[in-house]
Amino acid sequence: MDKLDARVGSAAFWTAAIGYLSQEQAGAERFNGGNAQFFKAVFRHYGPAVLDAMKSHLERICLQATERSSQRAAAEIVAGLLRGMKLWCVHLAHPPSVRQPRPRERYSRTLGAPGGVFLAHRPLEAQNVAAAYLKPLLLGVLDAVTPDTLADWVEALRYATVRGLA
Repeated sequence: MDKLDARVGSAAFWTAAIGYLSQEQAGAERFNGGNAQFFKAVFRHYGPAVLDAMKSHLERICLQATERSSQRAAAEIVAGLLRGMKLWCVHLAHPPSVRQPRPRERYSRTLGAPGGVFLAHRPLEAQNVAAAYLKPLLLGVLDAVTPDTLADWVEALRYATVRGLA
């Protein structure tokens, strides 16, 4: 599990993963709820440290307003983040013993910020920090949305707020 934690917390992993997701793929022209569910699970389990590892990549693809595949990937990531971060209060403060055999200090040791201070110990604060990061990012994306990418962002916001897949 430590190797997986280190991999998910590395910027190199997210460079490759987001590069793959933002490629043009046959049959992947529209928002994919399965990808959003993947990101929801990653953000729910690993918390805000994963967001820190992928921020530069997320910002890069969000700024590529004319690239449909990049906007689709960004929409899937943001939808997963919005759905996953709402569970930080429950999951990070009281990790289930079935999925989390070690104490929650694992987060600060594996993926946490320098000095061992990690917002998992203050999940509401972590949510506020993530929301403050997302607000200007989303406003910029929605200001530059094109007719080709509008459907992806509508579906992402619907996934994050209204329609929930398990």
